[in-house]
Amino acid sequence: TNHLLVPASVTMPAGVSSAPFTAMVLDDGVPGPNVSVTLSANAGSYLGATFQVMVINTDVPSLALTLPRPHVIEGQTITATLTSSTASRQAVVVSIASSSSANLSVPVSVTIPAYSNSVTFTVLAVQNTIIAPAQTYTVSASASGYTGASTSLMVLNDNTPTLTLSLDRTNINEADGPL
Repeated sequence: TNHLLVPASVTMPAGVSSAPFTAMVLDDGVPGPNVSVTLSANAGSYLGATFQVMVINTDVPSLALTLPRPHVIEGQTITATLTSSTASRQAVVVSIASSSSANLSVPVSVTIPAYSNSVTFTVLAVQNTIIAPAQTYTVSASASGYTGASTSLMVLNDNTPTLTLSLDRTNINEADGPL
């Protein structure tokens, strides 16, 4: 089987009724169901024997978050793609979070449809009137039974300072001197 590795043969010394051997579980790195593996032993004029072992699959499906670019300007949106390493027979509800909901708005959750492994959602860089340097925030995704994911997004500030120039008078004479 591709789940359990056992020696092709085991030698039993004369006068003993058992012989130890090592069975090694083969981790395929792929999420999937648990598998029942049947071991069998046969020797010359002896009655054969079988034994069943349940190999528990400990590989957990994972989530991945991707963005089409690493930055967005305040007031604009960007489409994020959430992908699962496996397609489930049931819809999967995934929680979405932003490291700063006041500056980067995301849905509370999204649902990956049954028999699909991805879904897209909109991320909004919230518009404000504060003049500030670009800031980097984190968007994260988590679901029960899955390894979570996160990605960073830089929000570029589009607020620029405005300079205003005014004089007390709009008409002046050459002889007026300094104003």
